[in-house]
Amino acid sequence: MRFLQSMLTALVNSPLRITGRLGRTPADDEQDIESALAAVMSAPGAVSSLIYAERFLGQVEALDADGLSALIRHIAATYDIDATALANAARHYGSEPDAGSLAQIATFAEPRWQELFRRLNGAENGTVRLVRLRERLQVIVNKDSDPAQSDAARIDAGLSALLRMWFNPGFLVLQPIDWSTPANILEKIIAYEAVHEITSWDALRARLAPEDRRCFAFFHPRMPEEPLIFVEVALTDHTPASIEDVLQIERQALSPDDASTAVFYSIS
Repeated sequence: MRFLQSMLTALVNSPLRITGRLGRTPADDEQDIESALAAVMSAPGAVSSLIYAERFLGQVEALDADGLSALIRHIAATYDIDATALANAARHYGSEPDAGSLAQIATFAEPRWQELFRRLNGAENGTVRLVRLRERLQVIVNKDSDPAQSDAARIDAGLSALLRMWFNPGFLVLQPIDWSTPANILEKIIAYEAVHEITSWDALRARLAPEDRRCFAFFHPRMPEEPLIFVEVALTDHTPASIEDVLQIERQALSPDDASTAVFYSIS
């Protein structure tokens, strides 16, 4: 899947025009963002959906605060639940409670913008870009003066539900973190440490390099460079009297064979 996404990204960014069944891209026709959104939602196949999703996400990321607010209002007005269809489906289920009528309720009860987020998730780095988009949605939700506040709250609730599903613990991968881990990930370990601050690279090295120190992080397959949760462990031959004993930089490392205690001293 990642290979396909990378290939499509290269295709989208190519100076060559995409013709044939896909027709012209949003960029070719200089479509406004609402038309680009419609192209994502109406794309007939998986390949065209990914191409249009990549284009649309790029446009969204370029919006300023006012532009995003206007887009949120448009999405809420255009791709919301069809309340009439949902009410009819509910009445039908009330009189004929079978699998088909239940499926109709499920279909009509979901706002169409949920499908938009599913399609955007397929774009290159789509998951992390949606997480960043939700950060911007939260700004609107928490701003009483923004005319899109109510719409943003509803859309944010839907996106949040999808992210909870996509970040189900069963999808996460546990990986060791050590001093040989790429620097961009180590920088995030420093930045994300929420229990015992890491004040320098020397302090980080003292937690990762010695043979009696361990660190493990959960990653999502779609966000391989983003440690979501990580735990730091000290192997000792006794129960430390204080956290300072664990965090000191200048000390004699203990052979893991001599360790009798594993101290889980930080989870961030």
